[in-house]
Amino acid sequence: MLVKVSRFLLCNYIIVPKGLEILVSVAIGFIFLKEVPSWRTAIGITIILVGFWILKGK
Repeated sequence: MLVKVSRFLLCNYIIVPKGLEILVSVAIGFIFLKEVPSWRTAIGITIILVGFWILKGK
């Protein structure tokens, strides 16, 4: 039980910084390049985070 909980927490501590890194990249693109994120950006970020979660979860 403890191993599952600690593994879950470790996985989330790895995913959250990766998500923040991606969101900062999108924000920098918006601020400096005036690139407005669209629904494709949201889908792309979701695919990246889900893939990262699957790889780090195993």
